[in-house]
Amino acid sequence: MSVLAVRRAGVLRHPTSLPGPEPRGTFGADARRFVDWLAAGGFTVWQTLPLGVTDAYGSPYGLRSAYAGDPRFIDSSDLGALAELVGEDHVLFGSDYPHPEGLADPASYTTQLAGLPDEWIRKIMGENLAKLMRVPVPA
Repeated sequence: MSVLAVRRAGVLRHPTSLPGPEPRGTFGADARRFVDWLAAGGFTVWQTLPLGVTDAYGSPYGLRSAYAGDPRFIDSSDLGALAELVGEDHVLFGSDYPHPEGLADPASYTTQLAGLPDEWIRKIMGENLAKLMRVPVPA
């Protein structure tokens, strides 16, 4: 049976409008509570606006990349759990700073790594990308 053959109810809400510990919503605990609330209400669809890094005006329609997701959607309290789930070798930080495609302040992202083992931080902040790109890592 086609997915479109079944009548569904849903909501359009961008994650930035969710409450949370960050200045804007993330895919953290508050987003999971929102999904649980939707499911309890019989909703089966959560539609969002584009999820990439926004332009200087914050518009989700002015993305600089069609492929890159905005790392600010990762809740800082969930980053360790993500690394444990997929393995710290599979998480990497990427930024095209100082080009417009990058985060305005990529160094601020490192605060999300607080509390992780130093080895994981080294991997996430550069070693994993160097390995992926087959670039030697300076000692």
